[in-house]
Amino acid sequence: MDTFKPSYIRLYEDGTLLKRVEEVKKYLTECYLCPHGCGADRTKRVGFCKATDKIIVSSYGSHFGEEDVLVGYKGSGTIFFGYCNMRYVFCQNYELSFGGEGRTVSNEELANIMLYIQNHYRCHNINLVSPTHFVPNIIEAIYIAVGKGLNLPIVYNTGGYEKIEILKILDGIIDIYMPDFKYFSSELAMKFSKVPDYPNKAKFVFVNRKLYHISIENWAS
Repeated sequence: MDTFKPSYIRLYEDGTLLKRVEEVKKYLTECYLCPHGCGADRTKRVGFCKATDKIIVSSYGSHFGEEDVLVGYKGSGTIFFGYCNMRYVFCQNYELSFGGEGRTVSNEELANIMLYIQNHYRCHNINLVSPTHFVPNIIEAIYIAVGKGLNLPIVYNTGGYEKIEILKILDGIIDIYMPDFKYFSSELAMKFSKVPDYPNKAKFVFVNRKLYHISIENWAS
């Protein structure tokens, strides 16, 4: 880790990260951040996810309940966000995903939380839990934090209901993608999350920050 340099630092240095910040802001006034494509102006009303344009942080800190490769010996620096673009009824964080439990923070405060995880908790990474609906805020927070010394790898911990256009904006910013595949059945996806197209939208894996399309049959095997 002493020689590791997150790719977002290079994007910060060559000006690309700032361009991404500006590029993704448009989605807060016409939201197509996820396949729901609700088009909500989240500065005025909530979208499918029930979130406004202000980010909600439910909790953060050193977490040892993640995969071993992320936890190490100092924990994964998880940031749990309020609301979710999936909102499946069996979610173990129901109070967060449905109720939006947490507090509203500015993008600069989110940047400071990332730095606190790095400098106080000394975690091995920044782990963004259910981040999709707050991608514009997160990218700006990363930009701010890099200017103040952030150098940890970023984990994108998602339910897998993502848009390729947004993942392309995240390319080079995110170091580790960790999608949880929730449904193989469109019927169950509709019943429990109101997302009947989930299996088709989620048939992508992330390898070295590149997108490779695979069939559900191959995924299952």
